Amino acid sequence: FGPVQLGPVTFSVFWMLLGVSLTIVGLQSFYMGCLARLLYDYSGTARRYWLNIFSYNRSMIFSGVLVFGGGLFLLPLCYAYWKLNLKLPVEIGTIHHMAITGLLCVMLGFMNFLFTLVLHAIAAALDDNEIRS
Repeated sequence: FGPVQLGPVTFSVFWMLLGVSLTIVGLQSFYMGCLARLLYDYSGTARRYWLNIFSYNRSMIFSGVLVFGGGLFLLPLCYAYWKLNLKLPVEIGTIHHMAITGLLCVMLGFMNFLFTLVLHAIAAALDDNEIRS
């Protein structure tokens, strides 16, 4: 929750934002790969596998914990913003790093929530197609 110095390199808030961006792109790519495997799985093994990994109840609880935990990480910055008469603190400190981590958690939780909904909807549609044919 602050700048980290490793030798001559300082990992600051900008490195953190790069990490957030790469994390979101990577997770979204993973989710799209899972959906592609599900759509082009004619044997049904990938469908069973991904539905087991991302079971609805477990995934919803995980998403809720991520969003709620991320919201808690945002509170110190919101409090500082309110105490400074709706102005952000000029010095980048721990609360900024916590807020970025909190925003990442909120986004990851929301992405997981949506992916789980789409995964189960596609699996249900594929099951329905198999029954009809």
